[in-house]
Amino acid sequence: MIIAVPLCTIFLTIGFWVLFNGIRLCIQAHETKRWEPSTGEITESLMEISRDSEGDDLYEAKIIFAYSFNNKTYHGKKIFFGYSPTKDKQNNESLIDYFPVGKQVTVYTNRARPDESVLIPGIQRFTLTKVWLGIFIAFWGLWFFVMWYLFGMPAVFKSIRFG
Repeated sequence: MIIAVPLCTIFLTIGFWVLFNGIRLCIQAHETKRWEPSTGEITESLMEISRDSEGDDLYEAKIIFAYSFNNKTYHGKKIFFGYSPTKDKQNNESLIDYFPVGKQVTVYTNRARPDESVLIPGIQRFTLTKVWLGIFIAFWGLWFFVMWYLFGMPAVFKSIRFG
């Protein structure tokens, strides 16, 4: 039972770290809805395949686009905030089909940093994954703590009143 406290601490720390980063990412994604729309063009659209630590294929749509903002040309590659390689080949192929080379697109540009842009503004379902993962991990840390408190805590600690 002595391992319960470090285990709780590890789960809670990792869970809240992932949750914090997920919320930060969602805030950034939400801010893109207020970014300045401009016209751009897809200059490169291809699938990159890599492997994860378990040897499974990871697919990533590499979409590069050119756009003009304040009479200056920029190049971007961010599809949306939170996008990263996945095992889902079909969704990545759909992105490549939707953004073929030469297609005229609307690019959403950060007025404060014109080199920062996205093709799809707002919070996407994929962006919320980190938030839910953080909640899930933190929940297990809290669950381990409650179980330790109820069933495994030494009697000397049970005499201490919390709150």
